Amino acid sequence: MPNLPPPTLSGVSYEKNANRISCNWQPGSGQYFIIGLFTNGSLIDQASAMGFGGELIPSQTLDENTLYQVQVAQTDSFGGTPGPFGPPANLIVSPLKNIEVNNNGVQIDVSWDCPALGNVTGGLVYVVDQQSGDTVIMEQCEGTRCLLDLGGKLDPSKKYQIVAYGTCGISKGPASDYSDLICQIPTLDRVMYNILAEGTGCQIQAVSNISLPDNTLLQLTVYQGSDVAARESQPFTILSLTLGYSLDPSYIYMCRLRYQSGGSVGPESQEVPLLTAPPRLLKTFFDGQAVEAFWENPDLPPRPAWGSAGIVEGTSVAGDGTFLGEYGKIIPTQPIDPVKSYFIQLNPVLGKSRGPMANQIPVIAWTKNIQSAAYDGNCLKVCWEAGQGPNVTGYNLLIKSGGSVLRSVPMAGADLANGYKIVDIELSPGASCQAALQAVGQLSEGQPGPPQDIITAVPGIRSIVTGGDSIIVTLIEPTVKTAVAGYQGLLYQGGCVVAGPVAATLKDGQYRIEFPVGGQGGISLLETRDYYARVQAVGSTPSVFQGPLSPAGQCLVQAPEILNGGMNGYQWTMEWTPCREVVVTGYKITLSDPNGNNPQYFYTTRTCHTGLNNSSGNQIMASVQAVGDTAEGPLSAPKNLYGDGANYYFSATGASAPAYLYRSYSHPPQAEDINLYLPDLFNRDPQIQSDIFKLSKPSGSPAGFPYLLTIDRDSAAWKFTPADRNVLWSSYTDFLKDLDQDSSGGGPLLKPGAFNLLRQIIARALPLTFPEQLSYLYGFKADESCVDLIPGMRVRLDGEVRQYVGPPNDTNKYLNGFVPSGTVYLYLDDYLLNHDRLTGFDAYLSLSARPDVPSTQNIGGGGILDLYAPLGRRALYRLFYPQMIPGSSSMGYANLTYNMLVLGADNYTDLDGAARQYLAQGNFSGYDNKIIVTFFRGRTVLIPEIPVEINGSMRYVPIGTTIRSILARLGQVPASGRFLGSIAMERSTVNLVQTVKEAQSATTTPDRTKILLAESVMDGYADGTVYLDLPLLQGDRILY
Repeated sequence: MPNLPPPTLSGVSYEKNANRISCNWQPGSGQYFIIGLFTNGSLIDQASAMGFGGELIPSQTLDENTLYQVQVAQTDSFGGTPGPFGPPANLIVSPLKNIEVNNNGVQIDVSWDCPALGNVTGGLVYVVDQQSGDTVIMEQCEGTRCLLDLGGKLDPSKKYQIVAYGTCGISKGPASDYSDLICQIPTLDRVMYNILAEGTGCQIQAVSNISLPDNTLLQLTVYQGSDVAARESQPFTILSLTLGYSLDPSYIYMCRLRYQSGGSVGPESQEVPLLTAPPRLLKTFFDGQAVEAFWENPDLPPRPAWGSAGIVEGTSVAGDGTFLGEYGKIIPTQPIDPVKSYFIQLNPVLGKSRGPMANQIPVIAWTKNIQSAAYDGNCLKVCWEAGQGPNVTGYNLLIKSGGSVLRSVPMAGADLANGYKIVDIELSPGASCQAALQAVGQLSEGQPGPPQDIITAVPGIRSIVTGGDSIIVTLIEPTVKTAVAGYQGLLYQGGCVVAGPVAATLKDGQYRIEFPVGGQGGISLLETRDYYARVQAVGSTPSVFQGPLSPAGQCLVQAPEILNGGMNGYQWTMEWTPCREVVVTGYKITLSDPNGNNPQYFYTTRTCHTGLNNSSGNQIMASVQAVGDTAEGPLSAPKNLYGDGANYYFSATGASAPAYLYRSYSHPPQAEDINLYLPDLFNRDPQIQSDIFKLSKPSGSPAGFPYLLTIDRDSAAWKFTPADRNVLWSSYTDFLKDLDQDSSGGGPLLKPGAFNLLRQIIARALPLTFPEQLSYLYGFKADESCVDLIPGMRVRLDGEVRQYVGPPNDTNKYLNGFVPSGTVYLYLDDYLLNHDRLTGFDAYLSLSARPDVPSTQNIGGGGILDLYAPLGRRALYRLFYPQMIPGSSSMGYANLTYNMLVLGADNYTDLDGAARQYLAQGNFSGYDNKIIVTFFRGRTVLIPEIPVEINGSMRYVPIGTTIRSILARLGQVPASGRFLGSIAMERSTVNLVQTVKEAQSATTTPDRTKILLAESVMDGYADGTVYLDLPLLQGDRILY
């Protein structure tokens, strides 16, 4: 073998069709070469070559499943013996497989599969002019894909092909099959989506109106986002794609078309949205001329712009149309036969996209004639001709007025074959109405049949007022009164007629119907039942010609009961029981004067009301009634807001008018005769002569009250000059003395205990100034410092006893004298002893006969026990304060001069006479055998207290305590006479009977009388007194 250097290959290619291997190698010093073909290291074929390249045509067909290699060796002559072979190069004998070309108009995407042998690592792609064979674009790429940028390099008038060669380093394989480069773009003219029957899948159809190029398919691709949802290629311009499932309408799908030739596809058309959600037909209506339809689209994008609709009968189309929005109309192109079955079809459309068909609903062309229609106010009875058309499932009863449909009543449950139905219905009164029958199917309505007149003239109810003897119903006449000659009404309880029919009468321009209540021929109303009134128009013969009954109007028959009510100078309040009727919307309050005049009206939705007292007509009588929208119930029993009885009023102000309190039964209050009906308190008929206090026993007196004490309105009792008040006081004390004399005249005039009772009755009935309140009831006068002790009081005894320390001198004289010894309370009661009712200072001691107590008449006493000394038990007592009491450092006096005295007597004549003697002379001369006098040694002080009720709690307060005093203890005392609205006051008047009515119902007469604080003079009186300075009496009640 010559020692020649081996050459290095620079390129190897294989042409399969020519079975030719071409080689190039790097230039060297040699001139002659041998090209060798090897497999498995063995030389199987060779060829001589000169220069730096050559060809080898193998003597056998190369097997694609065998790996071949090419090597080159240098020889010293042409065909001579070769030297050593150079490095081998793999020979690629298989072309690239499965070439796919995708031209999107901007780039050409070429992909392939590499052969198994030859170690192919890439490819060389050519775009060649199909006619000239010239290479237009060439690109070397690694891997199995190559992108070629077009960049305007292609001529649209020419055709091009793609060829690719596998490469591996310097090796180049045989050419692939030529693929047509598709540059044309099809047009997507229409795309349709249909859902197959029974949910078996769907079908997508795309249409392109351009003829297919030769050997080209039309490819449809459905995209969901960037993902391919479905793809199909067919050699037709109308392409159908069937799927075994339906596309999800919640996603958006887009369709594109492109041409395909083998593995080559061209650019895609513009995308067209795919409508996948079917619309829904809601309703169709056939009016005899056209079919109207309503439809809706699912709220899913993309939304269609319009709908394509048609009327079909079997396979025939009777008309079509376009529906814009959600409503459309189709005019049939041929007559609609009522006995044939027609349906509406509808597809949604958006541009070039047509969606799936909506639900089919029938077109109803069947009509019916109404043979009779009767309306009685509650129901409409309709009869129509027999027979039933196709797709008819029921009827609508149309109530018309003036060409408009007032109401449509579905009658799906009617007797469709025989034509009969009673429908509960209310027709609007006041207009002529007609009834027509309309056949309906599933979501379909047909043409209404001929109309039939209905009489609907119905009067209304303006008001229903329930009174004590009638229920009056006022009517509202109907607007249309054809054939109406009058009106009548019926009264119902539950579903039964309890009164009527009653003919209406015309009064003051309005028709009214009056149902008698109570009495002979009237109905008896029960407050626990519901009553309703209904009215109707009638003709000249009411029993035959009648219009429909009006809607029922409920009568209010329950009267509220006033529970509480009151009035003062500032406001009035009321509270009443609610009425049970459900139609009650509120309550009407009527305030009037005692004669029912000058009414004022108030409305509320509650069962209580408070209003300002701003009336000027003495409206003190109140009643209340329930009201509804049209009804008024009966009035409650009237109530005097100032009370049915008397009230205490404060006197009016004036330049010199005194402050006094008086009792009056009228409002506004006024001076009036004071009549006091007295029970039989006398042991014999009294023969008392008094100019002011006139006691009589008139005939016809109320049972149990045979005596009458009268104080005239023009007497001194109603005059307030100092002289008149002195006259009244003198007459009062004389009258008391006449009532309670000593027994020298044949025994006591009064029965035991009657004196204190009469004294309280008279004192609480008289108009008295503030100081007189205490003097007339308790005998207290400030300048005399005495007061009567009567049962019910409590006496507080504050004791001081003398303490001896030593002989008096300048240093210890103040250590001698009196020191407090404690406080005790003495509760005054009355008790019966030897047929006399006496006043006791303790209930137990009063009833106890032991022990014997020495007399204290001249030596004084030291405690309660000393009040029960011999002859000490008396009916009446009076407490006196001395003119002077010794100083606390001095010795006391055991006499009647410097100590508090308790004067006891058996009657008021002796008690007051002894008191007058003591006050005038300082002694009891002339009364020594008629009275008993007790004093307590030391500096003992007695303070009488009376019981009052404050917020339900009984308390004892000293005599002379005022309203102001009570408020001060509560921290509420006002700076002036301004009324405190939170305060109420009552005075005990349990035995005060001033009218026959009170005497006849004495057991139910209120035992307290209101003191109308709010009626007082707010600015006070001339002497500076205000209502707060009113002193309290036993049994007074204060609420705050």
